[in-house]
Amino acid sequence: MKGASEIGDLVENVIICWRNKQQEMKNDGSASEPDAVIKVEAQRNADGWIGKVPMKFDKYSMRFSQWGN
Repeated sequence: MKGASEIGDLVENVIICWRNKQQEMKNDGSASEPDAVIKVEAQRNADGWIGKVPMKFDKYSMRFSQWGN
C-alpha cells in the first residue's frame, strides 16, 4: 500500500497477492517453493481469520491452486 497509514486503517479487508518472481525465472518445474502467496492481513467485522495460502501455477490451465498439503 502506498500513501498514509490511514488508508490501511479505513478498509474492511486487506488481501495481498505476492508472486515468486525468482521461481518464475527458474522455470524448471521444481516445487521447492510456491509460485505465489495470498495473504489475508486484516478482516474486520468477520470471523477475523488472518493467514496465508501458498499457491502453485498450472501453465496448461492458466490457473492457480493451493500448493502443498
